[in-house]
Amino acid sequence: MPDATAEQPTLISPVRGRPFTAGNAGRKLGSKNRVTVIASSLLEGETEALVRKAVELAKAGDRDMLKFLLGRVLPRERTIKFDMPTMEFADDGVAALGSIMRAVAQQK
Repeated sequence: MPDATAEQPTLISPVRGRPFTAGNAGRKLGSKNRVTVIASSLLEGETEALVRKAVELAKAGDRDMLKFLLGRVLPRERTIKFDMPTMEFADDGVAALGSIMRAVAQQK
């Protein structure tokens, strides 16, 4: 039976964060990977045809392509904050709706 007081080996966790040595800042911000540069040069001038093909696939029923396109085309939801007037009577709904419309119209 092993001794309960014996030391257990400690596991060393890998270092997290920037894995660069001191003085090495890594790749400059905005620089691109070599594969990305090659891929973008191959696609140069083909953008219109590729987008047209993606729309054709979406119209033909490709759900993944439709989801991809709609995720890029439709604006993201944004929360709008505004002061809602108190509503004590049914007629106050008109003022509330006007307040909502003004808040939405002021957003860009």
